[in-house]
Amino acid sequence: MPIHSSPEVQPDSGRGARLALAVGLAVAWVNLVSTGRWAGEPGALHGGRLWPYAIALSVATLVAILTWRRARGSGPSTTEARGVAVAGAMMLAAAFVTTFPPSTWDQVPFYDDWPGLLQLTLNGIDTLKHGAVVGWQWAFLGGYHTSADLSQSLAIPAWLPIALAGPTVGFHAFLALIVIAIPLTVWLDIRASDGATAASYAAGLSAVVTGGYFATVMHSGMANSTAGAAAVAVVLMASHAARRGRRWGGPLMALALTLTLYSHAAFYAYATVCLAAEALFYRDGRGVVRSVIALAVAFLAALPLHWELVRYPAWFVANNLYFEAPASFDWTGLLRQIWWATEILGLPGRWFNDYGGLTNVLLAVIAWMAWRDRTRAGFYAWATLAIVLTLRLNSPQLGLIAGRQLHLLPVLVAPALAGFIAGHAPGGVPGRLGIAAVIALFVAVPYQPVPHLPDVRVFNPALVDRVQHAGGHLVLLENNPHWDMIGDPEVRTEPSRFNVHYESLLPSATGKLFYGQPQDGYHRSVFRGHSLAGGGFRGRAIATVPHEAFAAEMRRWGVQRLFVWSDASRRYFGSHPGFALRWEQADWQEYEMLAADPRSVVTASGTGVLDELTPVGGHVVLHGVARGTPVVVRTHFHPAWSATSNGQPVALRSEGSQIAFAAPADGDVVVQLSYDRRRWLTISSIVMLLVGMAILSRQAGA
Repeated sequence: MPIHSSPEVQPDSGRGARLALAVGLAVAWVNLVSTGRWAGEPGALHGGRLWPYAIALSVATLVAILTWRRARGSGPSTTEARGVAVAGAMMLAAAFVTTFPPSTWDQVPFYDDWPGLLQLTLNGIDTLKHGAVVGWQWAFLGGYHTSADLSQSLAIPAWLPIALAGPTVGFHAFLALIVIAIPLTVWLDIRASDGATAASYAAGLSAVVTGGYFATVMHSGMANSTAGAAAVAVVLMASHAARRGRRWGGPLMALALTLTLYSHAAFYAYATVCLAAEALFYRDGRGVVRSVIALAVAFLAALPLHWELVRYPAWFVANNLYFEAPASFDWTGLLRQIWWATEILGLPGRWFNDYGGLTNVLLAVIAWMAWRDRTRAGFYAWATLAIVLTLRLNSPQLGLIAGRQLHLLPVLVAPALAGFIAGHAPGGVPGRLGIAAVIALFVAVPYQPVPHLPDVRVFNPALVDRVQHAGGHLVLLENNPHWDMIGDPEVRTEPSRFNVHYESLLPSATGKLFYGQPQDGYHRSVFRGHSLAGGGFRGRAIATVPHEAFAAEMRRWGVQRLFVWSDASRRYFGSHPGFALRWEQADWQEYEMLAADPRSVVTASGTGVLDELTPVGGHVVLHGVARGTPVVVRTHFHPAWSATSNGQPVALRSEGSQIAFAAPADGDVVVQLSYDRRRWLTISSIVMLLVGMAILSRQAGA
């Protein structure tokens, strides 16, 4: 089928469009009347926006009723469309600057997951400076492979802004770029085939719906999802350009797909779904070939990040929604979750007014657009329905890959709805602007700043000071989980006392290494159980763990000082003479384990210490050892480790999951641990990306 190429959206006065709108407005009323439960949430309909939204919905409904039998007139003027674009841009700008006031850009966003995302990004950039994409994180879990920070680092996408403007200012600038990228890319995409008026309407509504991120992922610190969505927006724009014969479209498509993998790998899968919908919409076999090539090129280009997942799958937890996955796949549970996820489509009273709720409210309009509209907006309707369908698979059995596509909706649903308003909505200017106002007032935008602090020491100076001066190889710091970290369904971890996951900031502030997790909840490393969190220890309530077994684990890792906040942990350590209380604060207690073994390196003869730790290695400095003496380094063993001494290889083995080897010589010896940089893979991935982009530049045209 040929691509629609007229300069403006063509009017349509069909009864089907009016009926779809009537269904959408009716559902909107049901949703408004039955969602009082969300009144306490920032931006909820039953909060400060109740009356403005009710008035806008009333006007849109009244106009629809009064113009039911009236033929649709001409489409929007250029002035009207530009007005929508400007209004949307102003709303998005207001959402951003109220969430991240420019005066705070030189500080750390200090709420929920923000500190972790920033620090993991900076750690990733530090690893790049050492000539590797992934490496070793010494500071948490007894050491782990940073490839396990899957989709938690924005090192590659955010590298340039951070390099130019510094860690915090550059990070905030990157956030602004990915937010702006979505409506801008939508404008470029729609304008290319449907004209400036349609593009302005689409960009305006896209800016409005993108503002909804500030009630979800841009509020809680999961900007990796926003970055993934922005990359998918570029993928779709580039694919459309390639279909229209633009030679830059295919290469840009491959590059953007690569960035989805380096931002949030799940969005690579969602991009695949959207590209499949696009091929079906246009009935374009050549586009399928181009998409397959671009997807393959992106996968190869991102191998430096994901190689270990492919090469060493036993060191990863593929589904991190379970602390311990069931012995066999839970098909019954999956079917139950699919039913619940489908059932909720018929329960408007349970829809919050985010972009997911907006999609549900106007699903009839989107479905009609997918059925009847052949403009680019019609494709976005197809892609929206495809994502809505995959959301029925949102279940713990399939992991996070089956839930994050919700955050792709701002890219898709806004241009679909804009196409309906500009091309099919009845009632002229009042009808169009009435529906646009309903959408703008529906989408929750809190307009509340994310707290910022200069550094983690300001958060709790006494705690940071005590940790900084604590002895031992590792320091146990009780994690602050928002997920349940106890496997027993009858027992739950204690609720968090803090609204921020600050743990990842502590190593650089204190110089210490920690027995604990760097981020919220379940980590993707198999070592993730090395933490105490909210009274949960390795999936069990701490009260059920024998004291001697716990003490043996602490001695194995060189832990001497323990900082805890939960009541369960306080009772556990306070009730045993092997742990002595050394410091107490309103939220914290510090205990010393009296029979600790604080060594970082264990030897049968002589002594040893760890030194010169970097993301790609470290030195084991031995003094007075005998050749062949067993040496155990208190960090986890991983197949990517190798070792040398005086230029000669040293054989490594795993002993109790820690690195072990035999002392290679008598006396004072330095053994250099090296984590595989895989420079050959990095160079190969760059070459494959460039070659793939060159091939795709010749694949333009339908």
